[in-house]
Amino acid sequence: MGFLQRLDEKIRVSDGGEAATRFANEDILPLPKEKRNWTTINYIAYTCSGAANISGWTTGSSMIALGLVWWQALIAVFIGYLIAGIASAFNGVASATYHINYPAYSRVVWGINGAYWPILNRVILTFIWTATQTYFGAESVVNLITALAPQFANMQNVFPESSGLTTQVFIAFCLFWALQLAVTKSKGLGGLIYQQSSLDSSDLGWSFVFAISAAVGGISAGIVNTPDTSRYARRPSDQFYPQLVTSPIINVVVALFGILVAAACQQIYPDQPLMWDPNVVISAFQADGQPGARAGAFFVSLAFILGQLGINMANIVPGSFDLSGLLPRYISQLRGAYIVGLSAIALCPWYFLSSANTFLNVLSAYSVFLGPVTGIMVFNYFCVLGQRINVPDMYLGNKSSVYWYNFGINWRAFAAWLIGVVPLLPGFIATVDTNVTVTVGLTQLFNMAWMIGFLMSGLAFWALNLLVPPAAVEWAKKAPSYAEDEESSDDEITPAADEKTTAQEVEESRA
Repeated sequence: MGFLQRLDEKIRVSDGGEAATRFANEDILPLPKEKRNWTTINYIAYTCSGAANISGWTTGSSMIALGLVWWQALIAVFIGYLIAGIASAFNGVASATYHINYPAYSRVVWGINGAYWPILNRVILTFIWTATQTYFGAESVVNLITALAPQFANMQNVFPESSGLTTQVFIAFCLFWALQLAVTKSKGLGGLIYQQSSLDSSDLGWSFVFAISAAVGGISAGIVNTPDTSRYARRPSDQFYPQLVTSPIINVVVALFGILVAAACQQIYPDQPLMWDPNVVISAFQADGQPGARAGAFFVSLAFILGQLGINMANIVPGSFDLSGLLPRYISQLRGAYIVGLSAIALCPWYFLSSANTFLNVLSAYSVFLGPVTGIMVFNYFCVLGQRINVPDMYLGNKSSVYWYNFGINWRAFAAWLIGVVPLLPGFIATVDTNVTVTVGLTQLFNMAWMIGFLMSGLAFWALNLLVPPAAVEWAKKAPSYAEDEESSDDEITPAADEKTTAQEVEESRA
């Protein structure tokens, strides 16, 4: 046995005693019956945990920096998260019915080999969001340490000013990073409230639209990877209604607190820029030296640290499944979690978190690529396949799979994705590079990036499948319906998922 063969056997993922294959390991197979135990309460709690963190806090107050007044910002948050809730609810139905995750369902849409593209897109945004939330958590750690040891705030900075980093933040970043890695391993108001918008009606309208798009864009990664969590549902309705109703309500509540605090700080610190970041507020509060300030800063910082740990688990865990979907033979869910964690250091998030506008631009810009992906997924399940999926064929890497399409790639999905992305690229480029200018019309189109991409790609995908139907569509026409039925047993919904099946057995079942 050669060295490379021995190395391959050493690093391969073990699947119940069997070696994982190129297309399957235990983490991306349909979820066994005993693990499908999430109820409506679980999904309500999960949705709330996704909002109760620093980025949720800053969403509304940072919109005010765009020129909106407080109530307009709240309406924008509500509409944005209502759209996100609707999309998440519908995007989760397929996985809640068949108990499959995002990488597996991507093969149904894009083909066995084509699925690598949307999974890779999702992984990239996972890296960015994990780095962002880790940095926010590090800022809370700075405030917590300062509350315990005030001299920490006066520590000499060994980093150049151009780096956007301080010694305190670097130490706190490393501490928070290590903490979340351990968690992963273990399994009177001021004038802001009363002020009028400084924008004219046209600019105000487009700022409002951009704010809605930023709200949706901020959770676009969570929308597209809904299958990674909805697969745990006992039945589709357990995940559907909590995401539909809870998401807009809890996010408006959290954003309201952020706006109220920013308004109060504008009155207390009139000479300071708008304090949209709660860590800046805590730091200013400590600097005043009022009685009890250190104790208050400690407990508030601790609450935000816990919130950041929660939201990063919601980033790392789905991201680890996605990495496992890229290389099932070598990356397990746990190995994927370590890779996502390491990416938080490599990305240096302090560079793209310097202002409210930069933060919102980052959120909205990436929705250009994920909105079309979500649209294709939703239209595929409800309009193209009629809610019928061939589960075993998702794990077959040959022509016997109805999801093989052409050389393992569904060209219809790629064509539809481009139809939704290309018109938005000029606005995306101009947003990322401020030296590039585009027409007002293209900028306004980009302000609706996620919604436009979702509808254009979804409708285009549906049309292409009607014009040139693949074998998967022909199979779905003849297959029995597995749409939600409260009287149906789990065996009727996913017969293959209730048995202890290894990755090799699934792949060889129809070879």
